[in-house]
Amino acid sequence: MDQSDPPAPPQTGTRHHTLLHSNEPPDSSEIPFIQSTSSRIDARLSVLDGEIARLKQFAAERAVLVSYGAQTKAALSPMRRMPNELLIEIFVLTVPSVKSDGPWACTFSMRGSPWVLTHVCSRWRAVAISTPALW
Repeated sequence: MDQSDPPAPPQTGTRHHTLLHSNEPPDSSEIPFIQSTSSRIDARLSVLDGEIARLKQFAAERAVLVSYGAQTKAALSPMRRMPNELLIEIFVLTVPSVKSDGPWACTFSMRGSPWVLTHVCSRWRAVAISTPALW
């Protein structure tokens, strides 16, 4: 058995099992075996701790790559290549029609168009603000 391999838990009914599940002291002849077992457990824990640290590094690298990959794919979005003139046409279609019984009949809402268009991204904000037909 390799020193980095963990020792198997003792089988029920063995002296080692009894020592682990009671308050009996080990005989002097059992102490070297228990010390050896404890050392092997510590060695294996050290190996596992190193592997866990490596996995955490991989997880951190993965998170960075996932974010970078999402940003890269977003850069290829067809919406980024859509001409401003087409965006304006779409934006104008989102403005609710004005049915008024008087000059103050329209109600103001930050959730409605054109206000909501200014909160999507900086480009949409610039296009919406610079489009008089929306206001």
